[in-house]
Amino acid sequence: NCTCPNGYSGIQCQYGGYQCNSGPCLNNGTCIITSAGYQCQCLAGLTGNRCEIDINECTSSPCQNAGICLQPSLNSYQCLCPTGKWKKKNI
Repeated sequence: NCTCPNGYSGIQCQYGGYQCNSGPCLNNGTCIITSAGYQCQCLAGLTGNRCEIDINECTSSPCQNAGICLQPSLNSYQCLCPTGKWKKKNI
């Protein structure tokens, strides 16, 4: 007799997991079956129930000396320095 993980049933645990079949997680998030249904495990720089929210790296004010923070792409930011030069950091 099998003891099935959460979300699965049947003699050989062959039923279930359907919550992840539709691919509910966005942006390459990983769908994990839980007792409540499913949960998305997001890549760095993303959050939200379905990994749909891009974390704004500029919120922490990473730029110094009056630099202006811009977020040109996922999981990165750029500082526009007063001299007009860019300093880019990927995290």
